[in-house]
Amino acid sequence: MRRAVRPLREEDSSATPSHATVRFETAPGEQAQVDFGQARVWVEDCPVAAQIFVYTLGYSRRSYAVAFERQRLREWLQGHEQAFQHFGGVPDRMVVDNAKAMVLKHTREELVWHPTYADFAGYYGFRPWACAPYRPQTKGKVESGVKYVKRNALAGKRFLSWSHLNAWLLEWTTTIADLREHGTTHETPLARFARERLTPLGIRPPYQWAHVRQRVVANDALVSIAGSRYSVPARLVGATVAVH
Repeated sequence: MRRAVRPLREEDSSATPSHATVRFETAPGEQAQVDFGQARVWVEDCPVAAQIFVYTLGYSRRSYAVAFERQRLREWLQGHEQAFQHFGGVPDRMVVDNAKAMVLKHTREELVWHPTYADFAGYYGFRPWACAPYRPQTKGKVESGVKYVKRNALAGKRFLSWSHLNAWLLEWTTTIADLREHGTTHETPLARFARERLTPLGIRPPYQWAHVRQRVVANDALVSIAGSRYSVPARLVGATVAVH
């Protein structure tokens, strides 16, 4: 099919003015990009819509991929943590899109993060950074990574279970994706990873999932959660606080 439509694509591109862009590169350890992509795969003899979380380091292009049945905030955080463990560290900045699980509001004037994701970022010490609305090319490295996983790792595959699917994704990233010569860097991602500068995880325990809500402390030094009121230090009266 691609061979058949190539002449039509080339004819269309020749009639369309080209727009030059500058490729954006980052220093070792400076950035990672994350995204989800949906792929139709066979699991237990049934076709399912797997949600594939992909995490790509900006400098080395090493990636981590894991499949989930859903795409909620909980899966976003699990994907982050598993990638941190896989690479043994955390980058300085995390580039995400404007998924509602993490970004509550994003305009030219205001960016509001989901309080749990903001708390998660503070726990691991990275700076979250959201793409400008309607500019997915801002995280082009992981966009390419999602396509690579779907076309190379999953095409034509069948899996006995979700654990079998994720075991294969881990094997594929370490034995194929890490060892290929990258078309942009002309090095293998594993070789460039030796120069990454990630912040080590140390002995930090996993993030404890909690619902985080924003509340304004009333004049009587109480905050209201789910119909109950709880006391906080009086010095916080009038302040907006995060309640776990």
